[in-house]
Amino acid sequence: MGGTLTFNPVAGASSPCDGQVYGNGGVGETWANLRSIATGTVGNISATEHTSGAYASTTADKWWSLDRLIFNFNTASLSGKTIISATIRLRIRTKLLIVGNSPTWAFVSVSPASTDNIVTADYSAFGTDAASDTKAYADIAVPGYTTWTLNAIGLALINKSGVTSIGFREMVYDVGGTTPTWASAGANRLWVQQADNETETYRPLLTVNYTEMVVRTDAATNLSSSTATLNGTLTEDSDDTPVTCHFQYGLTTAYELGDTTNQTPIAQGASFSQLVSGLSPGITYHYRAVAHGNSGATVYGADAIFNSANYPSYPQTRVSGLIHRWSPGNYTLEVSLGGLSSGTGIPVPGKTYSPAIPPTPKPPTKSVYTSTDYEAWLRTRDLYTILAIFGHFPTFDEWLAWMLVWGGASY
Repeated sequence: MGGTLTFNPVAGASSPCDGQVYGNGGVGETWANLRSIATGTVGNISATEHTSGAYASTTADKWWSLDRLIFNFNTASLSGKTIISATIRLRIRTKLLIVGNSPTWAFVSVSPASTDNIVTADYSAFGTDAASDTKAYADIAVPGYTTWTLNAIGLALINKSGVTSIGFREMVYDVGGTTPTWASAGANRLWVQQADNETETYRPLLTVNYTEMVVRTDAATNLSSSTATLNGTLTEDSDDTPVTCHFQYGLTTAYELGDTTNQTPIAQGASFSQLVSGLSPGITYHYRAVAHGNSGATVYGADAIFNSANYPSYPQTRVSGLIHRWSPGNYTLEVSLGGLSSGTGIPVPGKTYSPAIPPTPKPPTKSVYTSTDYEAWLRTRDLYTILAIFGHFPTFDEWLAWMLVWGGASY
């Protein structure tokens, strides 16, 4: 499954901010010195626009400033997703060029001291390898939008668990080190709209296309009173292989009974199953499938439920409406389930009678058994035996019907 998410920096001195840091040459500095200074002068992070590029002084071959930009985006919502591609769109209000120069611009890595402010030391925190395609001066229409596509270096900069920081600088003269042609008070510059701009569409925009793993929770099978087989399918692996899958289950959607053992790597489109045991009879359980990708991403299937069988190991769930039948050596019972007959005789488990019970049993009359007998019988039987016979704690009438059939058999 795929999708697209978009991100903007946040206006002002809050995380994630955007802004400018520039090297200040004062009355003028050589190009080599201006590029290599360790700390710059911080621009105003609250401005509606900042410049990127160089500004020449009025002294021959000297330069007043070299401007670099930082953009921070909160990309934590990409957690669990595989990034396919990404672009950054900037709105450029205007631009200037000193004749004879051929500047280009691209995004690069940057490691700012923080994501809610820009400090002077950030001037030397920029990388030099292009993290996007490169745009020449002529490629940038003003006023208007220009979109850069992040390359493999740029995609690797996206932080799926927090803030993504990325720099923007001129590539031929700033990164490359070539001294640009000088002209008094001239500039090779772009005026870039920032997050503080009142027009929201003017703000820097990071667009990320992604896919993510999809795991489906399938119906549980092989239900008994104490076990069930949970089933799922890995419908999309998002190339985040190898992918391992398992289940979470419990009495609620908190899945408090925990996780099953991780499966060996599952191929896209493959189904997986897990037997769970130790269940209680007649209980509703919640469960969901879980997939873990190689990147550390985890996705969850939808919640599903199953009901454990209302008996330990044989389909004898109610005794109201009993019809007793006899065959040599044992009885069978036909049991009414919600008003529907089972339709076949159900063997009473674990009992062999010797001598053989007569073909026409003559149980005692109803008056023989009292509520005192009923209470005493319940107190002297363990829970498993009671559930084996009734599937639940019987009412007096249900117990009485049973006793009239069996005539006090040694349960």
